[in-house]
Amino acid sequence: FAGIKLSNSLKSPLLVFGMLEIFIGLFSLLVPSIFSTFDPWLSGQFAASDVSWWYAVYLIAALLILLVPAFVMGLGFPLVISILSHSTLGSNISLGKIYGINTLGGVLGALLPLFLLPAFGWLSSLRWIVLLSLLIGLAVIFLGLKYARPGEASHFPAQIDLSRIRIFNLL
Repeated sequence: FAGIKLSNSLKSPLLVFGMLEIFIGLFSLLVPSIFSTFDPWLSGQFAASDVSWWYAVYLIAALLILLVPAFVMGLGFPLVISILSHSTLGSNISLGKIYGINTLGGVLGALLPLFLLPAFGWLSSLRWIVLLSLLIGLAVIFLGLKYARPGEASHFPAQIDLSRIRIFNLL
């Protein structure tokens, strides 16, 4: 919902999508440090607790930390829809195909570490994935700067009146 709201107010969704990709890549580099920073504190606070309570606290901490990049990734799909709706490619491709390509990309992104980990190890695999994310982000920003149309706002091509959905009034 936030991505739809964001995409409706942008003049250049390509630039924002590129920045989101770069943010996700940089945040990914920070995740091991974030976990290693909180791990001693959480272990110290809950070491004497019941094991199920300790697991619950670690689960909540992991969910809170990973909520940030997950939310940013969720912002990206409506931006892609907005980008394609204003391109010649967008007229030849359906929303279902775009969603299918996005799902395929997610699956490949989840499987990529399975091939990288044995070949390069954990830290090098993370660096390769971050490098890929940064390169994609920079390429998209370059395209956004090259093809930007000043003064033209983007609009999400939804057939839904967003003002009728209560959650959009909160955003």
